[in-house]
Amino acid sequence: MKKIPQNLIKLLKSKKKINLSSYIEFCLFNNKNGYYQTKKSIGKDFITSPELNQIFGECISIFLVYVSNMVKCNKKKSIIELGPGNGTLARDIMSTLRKLNAHDNWNYNLYEKSDRLKMVQKINLGEDCKDNSKWIKNLNTKQDRPHFFICNEFFDALPIDQYKKENNEFKKKKIFLNSCNNLSSAFFKTKKKIQDYYKKINNEDIIEVSEKMENIIHRLFNVIKKKQGMIILFDYGPFNKKNMDTLQGIYKGKKCDILFAPCSSDITHHIDFKYLKSLALRYNLNVLGPITQRNFLLSMGADERMRILLNKEKNVKKQKKFLSSYKKLMDKDEMGELFKCIIFHTNRYKIPFKYNV
Repeated sequence: MKKIPQNLIKLLKSKKKINLSSYIEFCLFNNKNGYYQTKKSIGKDFITSPELNQIFGECISIFLVYVSNMVKCNKKKSIIELGPGNGTLARDIMSTLRKLNAHDNWNYNLYEKSDRLKMVQKINLGEDCKDNSKWIKNLNTKQDRPHFFICNEFFDALPIDQYKKENNEFKKKKIFLNSCNNLSSAFFKTKKKIQDYYKKINNEDIIEVSEKMENIIHRLFNVIKKKQGMIILFDYGPFNKKNMDTLQGIYKGKKCDILFAPCSSDITHHIDFKYLKSLALRYNLNVLGPITQRNFLLSMGADERMRILLNKEKNVKKQKKFLSSYKKLMDKDEMGELFKCIIFHTNRYKIPFKYNV
C-alpha cells in the first residue's frame, strides 16, 4: 500500500469512517492532491480512445453533422464535452468539422473541473480552435439552441457508493483507518432508502449507485428534452451489469485495489447502461444501444477512413504505429467491444446505423 496523504488521514480520523463516494471524491478531485487535479495530462495510467487514434473523433464529427442536418435550424448548435481530458477529442472534432465546412454551424463547450487539465486543453486545442470554443463551469444553460453532449469515459470516474444485501437488509460500504492506521473498508447498516429498481436483488449481491451521476444525467435529459439535441455516451462496462463489485484502481497502467494508492491511482467502475436507459424512458427520450464502440465507428466509415490515412502515410514505422492504435481502438478483445456507446435523443432525429446494434 502506498503512503496515505496526510489530509486524507486527518479527514478519516475526524470522521472515523466516510462513505465510499466521499473517499473516491477525495482521491480523484481533492484540490491539493486529487488524482485529476495533479495530473499534468491524461494517458500515463490509462489510454482513452481519442488519444489512441484520430478516427474516433472524426467519426463522432461525421455522426454529429449527419443527424443535425435532419433538422432545419438556423441557430448555431452547441457541443458540450464532459471531462475533455487532454482536449484531444475536442481538437479532432473541431478540425473535422472545419474540413466538412460545418465549423461555423457549431460552438464547442468544455466542461472541466481540473485547472491543470484546462491548461493542457488550451495548449492542445491551439489557436485555430480557440475562437469557437469555451470552458464552462456548470451545465445549466439559457441558450435556445440544440445541445449535443459528448461523454467519453466521464461517468465511470464519478464517485459511487456500494450497498450489499445481507439477510434481506441493505448495508453501505464505509472507508476507515484500521488499528494499524491502514485504509480498510466494511459494510455497515444504513437508513438510506434504496430505489425500487434494485430491491429485488439477491442476498450477497452488491449494487453501485452514483448520486453525482444521477444528478448530472437528469440535468442533461432536461436540457435535450427542452432544447432538442442528444447525449452521445461512450463508457466501459457490459451490456448487462451484474450486481457485484466492479470498482478498480489503475496505478501505472496496472489494475489495483482502490485503497492501494490513494490519490495516485485512477478509480473507475462499470456503467449500468440498463439503468441509464430506464431513467431516459421517464423523459420519453429515444434510446439507441448500448452498442459496441466498434459498431458505432464502423457505421461512421472508420474502416474506409483508416485506409485513406494509411495510403497517405509513406513512413513504414508510422504506418505500423497507426495500424496498432486502430486495432486497439476497434478489436473485439480490445476497446472495440469492451467500450459501449449509448445515445439518448428526442424524436426529431433518426440514427444512421447499417450494422447490427
